[in-house]
Formats: sequence, C-alpha cells, structure tokens
Amino acid sequence: MKKTLIALASVAALGAAHADVTLYGVIDMGVASANNGLSSDVNNPSNFNMYPSTAQSGTTGRVTSMTNGAMQPSRWGLMGSEDLGSGMKANFVLESGLDIAGGVNPNDHALLSSNNGKIVYGAGDSSLNGGMFDRQSTVGLSGNFGSIDAGYQLNLQGVALGSYDALGAGYVSPLGTYGGLTGMGSSFTGRASNSFKYQTSMGSTNIRAFYALGGASGNAGAGSQIGLQVEGALTPTLNVTLVAQKMNDNMTFAAGNATGANDLKVTYYNSTSVSLMGNWQATPKLKVFAGYESIVQSNPSNGAYDATITQVQGVPILNSTAYSGYNIAPYNTNLTTTISWLGAKYDLDQNSRILASYYLKTVSAYTTDDTAAGAAHLFSANHQNIFAVAYDQDLSKKTDVYVWATLNQYDSQGGSAASTTVPQSQWATLSGLSVTTFGAGLRVKF
Repeated sequence: MKKTLIALASVAALGAAHADVTLYGVIDMGVASANNGLSSDVNNPSNFNMYPSTAQSGTTGRVTSMTNGAMQPSRWGLMGSEDLGSGMKANFVLESGLDIAGGVNPNDHALLSSNNGKIVYGAGDSSLNGGMFDRQSTVGLSGNFGSIDAGYQLNLQGVALGSYDALGAGYVSPLGTYGGLTGMGSSFTGRASNSFKYQTSMGSTNIRAFYALGGASGNAGAGSQIGLQVEGALTPTLNVTLVAQKMNDNMTFAAGNATGANDLKVTYYNSTSVSLMGNWQATPKLKVFAGYESIVQSNPSNGAYDATITQVQGVPILNSTAYSGYNIAPYNTNLTTTISWLGAKYDLDQNSRILASYYLKTVSAYTTDDTAAGAAHLFSANHQNIFAVAYDQDLSKKTDVYVWATLNQYDSQGGSAASTTVPQSQWATLSGLSVTTFGAGLRVKF
C-alpha cells in the first residue's frame, strides 16, 4: 500500500485533507473450469459459481469462465487516520469490491439474467445492487482503550475466518463464499450496516465485541446483531479464537418469481453461531489450520415487522401472497449447519508455497410449514465433502500467480420433491454430483 496524490485529493474533497491517507487494493483475476457447474450469469462477468449454493438449481454441465477473487476478493479502498493527541487517533476506511472482468462494482444477487429477465443469485461477490462502498465504510477512534469503529463492516466470524483458513477464506475456499458460513444467509448479509465493533488487547489476548442496531420502530431487537470474539496465543506458535454471534430477523435471498418483475424472495430467520478455530506454526515451513462452526437457524423474532419490509437496497421484495413460504421463515424445526476443516500451508521456499485443506459441511434434517399449500415440506440431512489445493508463486513482493483445484462432493440423500412423506434433498439438482474445478490466476496488490 502506498500514499498517493490521488488518495490525498479524494479525502481532501471530503474535508479530511489533514488525515494520513493510504490508497490500497487487490486485483485478483483468473480463469476456471468445472465439470458439473451451474452457469455464471451472462450479465455479470467473472461471477463463476465456485461453490454452487444449496438454494440454487438448474442444468449442470461443463462451465468455463473468468474468476474474480479466487485467492483474495478484488477490492480498492482508502484508509486514513489523524493524530488527535494524547495517544488518540480518528480513523476511517472506505472499501469497495471490484469486478475486474466487467469493470464494475460486484453486483451479487440483484442480477438480470437470461432466465425470463428475472433476478438470480450471484456467485460470491459481496455487494447487493452495486453498492459503492460495499465491503466497508466505517469511522472510529483508537487509543489506549483499544478501538471502536462504526458503520458498515464484517461481523466477527467474517473477520476471523481469513486467519484460520489455509486458503485465507478466498473464493477457492468454501469459507469465502456465501451460504451462511459467517452466520448469515449470504455474503451480502455477512456484513452489517448500523454496526459498532470494539476491540482491545490484554497481553496476548485480543477481545472484540460487535453490535448492529436493528432500527425497527418500537422493537430494538428486530434486525439486530451481537457478537463476541476472544483470541489468544496459547504458546508462541499456537493461536486459537472463539467466536459467538446472535442475529435477529436476518435475511437470505432467492430469485424472484413474479411474472415480469425483477424482485427478490426473502426468508427471515434468527441465527446463532459458535465457532472454535486455531492455527499452529508446526515448523518454520509448515503451518496447520483447523476449525469448527455450528449455525442454528430458527423462526424470526419479529415476523410481523419483517413482512412490512418491501425492498432491500432498492431491490423490491416479492410479496408473500405471490410466493408462499417467504417473508416469514417457515421453520417447524430448526436448521443446523456445521462445517469442520483441517488444512496446511507449506513454504517450498521464500517465494512459493502449497496450500491445502479439507472441509466437511453438514446440514440437518428439518421441516418448513407452507400454510398456503397446506403441507409441511420435509428436507433430508445432507453432507458435503470439499477438498481444495493451490500452488502460489511470488513474482515480486506485490504480484503472484497461482493454480488451484477443488473436488466438491454432494451426497444424494433425500427425494426429488418436497412433500409430507418424501424428504427433499437440500442439494436440489446438485444432489449426488461430484464437481471438479481447476483454475489459474494472477494477483496484484497495491
């Protein structure tokens, strides 16, 4: 990262010319091919379906496309600080995601596809409807008390994953894609607006607290989030962290279904997640990573309020009368998702390394209640085995090239249709498939 006249001029325009400002970023783009993958959206270049969501369905076959952020999501940003004296500083971060192949902001979820002009899922970028600073926009203070930042930012699970995953929670890793692994329902909602993050250190222990305001009239809990992270070094080479989070009236999206409309089907639910992660520098060349997370989804705290929400960042929500089962989560029994992983990074020399990891994702059996259809929908328990490996070669301190491969195995438990007697597989048309993906890319940091 380096200071530039462009960065200084930009912040001066915002009235912060005296701040110490840094322009930084990552440009990471490549090409990938999968033997059984869902199509990338034709209107969103480089939106490769690295790990197709269990909520997605469609024809599978060989897919070859450009990738954006396989090892590290592409982004640019401005960060700055001003010394206020007495050890205190004022700080800010403005960070935007980049879709390099399209030259635009990532536009996850709110995509016009060739499928009758409907909105469909994106494949891993972290914004909705092309938000300008879709990765972070915060301002805060730091000093002897620690630091506090307010605005739009990652929750604590999202913050921790990159340090405890061998593949750095880039999109090659399932921990870097959407699907609830930040305790949320999608990558967009892995970041929270109206949020505060406090962190401080006590010796070798770091403590972080997170709270997001819901903003619901007469109900402070609706849409709120709360989290706590404790991170410490048990030995000079062994680090561990424990993260617990609670989200009220969280949302996840699916494609709209109204004829001629560009809208979202939204499900609301409460989510509670607990994770334990660690990394161990076993030898000077070998570092080992491991983790476990459990996420429990249940009915929302304030379904009546949720039903009054009509749009998300300018994208209309499909009315629940047009599509039953949405707007208010219909959980008869809770849905539990767990993911366990074990990985390693081995340095071949100072400029090259091998990264490898295994992930086991499981989703519990559960039922939903579609009152309009008059029948409960039964979903079977499913699990997913994911193997990922990458070779990374530095060309300089700021530029590297890499190749990678993954094997993603969906089990085939469950029936083909939801009913009162035959469980539906949560993998939809992906049930029973083995998806082999390989790719290569170039990453430049500045």
